[in-house]
Amino acid sequence: MVAADRTRIGRRSLLLAGAGTLAALGAAGCGSGAGVPAPTGPRFDLATASDRLIREKPLWYGTLPQSFAFDRVHGHIYVTQAVESDALLPGDREPASTEEGVSGDLCVNKLDLEGNRLEFMRLKGFGHGVGLGVEVVGGSVYVWTETDVNPESGYGRALARTRFTHRAVLTMADEQVAVHNPVPGSTSNQPSIDPHTGRLALRHRRQGQHYYRLFDLADVVRGRYDRPILEVAETDLTDSDEDVFQGFALMGDFVYRLQGTAYTDTLDTDRPPHINPKGSKGNASVSSIDLRTGRVVERVRTEAAWTLDWREPEGIAVDPSGPRLCMGFGGGQGRPWTFTVYTKSTLVPDRSGQPTAAPSGGGRPSGGASPS
Repeated sequence: MVAADRTRIGRRSLLLAGAGTLAALGAAGCGSGAGVPAPTGPRFDLATASDRLIREKPLWYGTLPQSFAFDRVHGHIYVTQAVESDALLPGDREPASTEEGVSGDLCVNKLDLEGNRLEFMRLKGFGHGVGLGVEVVGGSVYVWTETDVNPESGYGRALARTRFTHRAVLTMADEQVAVHNPVPGSTSNQPSIDPHTGRLALRHRRQGQHYYRLFDLADVVRGRYDRPILEVAETDLTDSDEDVFQGFALMGDFVYRLQGTAYTDTLDTDRPPHINPKGSKGNASVSSIDLRTGRVVERVRTEAAWTLDWREPEGIAVDPSGPRLCMGFGGGQGRPWTFTVYTKSTLVPDRSGQPTAAPSGGGRPSGGASPS
C-alpha cells in the first residue's frame, strides 16, 4: 500500500496549481493510446472531515438513489434510480417485469444544487444505474449510463449517451440514445467523466475480474474504442460487506470509490442486526486508486451521514466547482427513500511519480476513522 500523503499546503495555491494543470491539459487536448502521460495534479485527502451538502431530499420515485453527477454549467445535479418497470409514466407500455433492478429500468432525476426536484427522464432496459457521467454540449446535456441490461444480473453490457429530455421514456433503440460498446463481451459497464480533462473511465467486468479502462471522451463519442489511454485491474475488493462496491468517480489520475452496506438494525431486514448496526456508525469507506498503477493510495472509513435513521452508501461524484468529492447516501425509514450528500474538499499534492500504464497492483489497504 502507498502511504497516505498528509502534507498540507495553502489551499488557494494548490487549487490554482491543480486547476491550471488540468485546464492546460484540457485546452491542449488529451492524448490517446498506451504510454500517453495521464494528467497530474492534486488528489483528495480522504481522512479529513466531511461537510453536509444535501440532506434527506426526495427523488421522483420512492426507490434508492444509485449514482449522481454534476452539471456546473447550468447548476444541476443528475441522479439515477433503479425503478420498477410497472411504475407508469406517459408513454409507458405493459411492463416486461415488475422486479426492481432486474428489468433494468432507470429514472434520471434532474435536481437543483440544493437537491430539489426539477425534471426527470425514464430509461427502459438500461441497467442498475450504478455509474453516471454528465457531458454538456452547448445548451444540451447528455447523460452517460450503462445500457443493454443483462436480465440475469440487472446490470448493463454497454454504455449509452442520451440527451436529457424532461419526461422522455426511452429504450436503447431510440434515436436519442447512442449505444457504445468499448469493451465487447464485458458486463457491469459503469461510466464516470472528468470534466476537467475530457476523459471517461469505464469500470467493467470480464472473465470474473473488474477493470478500469480510461478513454478520451471524444474518442468514445466517435466510436474510436481502439485508443484507450490505460487499463488497470481492480484487485483489492473481497466478498465482505465492507467491500460492497457503491460507485466511483474520476478526477485526474485517480478514481475515488465508495464501499459499504446499509444499517442492519434500524429496519426489518433479512440480515442479522449485529452485522452493521447504526451504533457502529456504519461500515462505509472511501478509497482513492491511482490509475497509473492500479494501487490503492488511501482508504478510510467515513462516518458521514451516520445519524440517518437508515443509511446506505449510494454513489460518489466530483463536483468540479471547488473541486469537492461528494459521497451519496440513501436514507429514511422505508419508501420513499431520500438522497443525502456529504463532501470532502481538502487536496494534497500527488508525489507518486509513477509512470502511466504501469502494471496494475493490488493488496488490501489499511482502514481508518474519518469524522462525519
